[in-house]
Amino acid sequence: MRLALISNAYPDRIFGAVVILGSFIYVMAARSIAKPLFADPRGPQAFPRDILG
Repeated sequence: MRLALISNAYPDRIFGAVVILGSFIYVMAARSIAKPLFADPRGPQAFPRDILG
């Protein structure tokens, strides 16, 4: 009985570790991708000038 409880816990632990590691990798990748997409090289004051002319 005790062995069955231990062996049934391993897939849950493996799945939890995969989810945690996957979310950590996703956050790191999203942060590195979002920097060049959302960074404005001309500074924060350039956006209203682009719209208003």
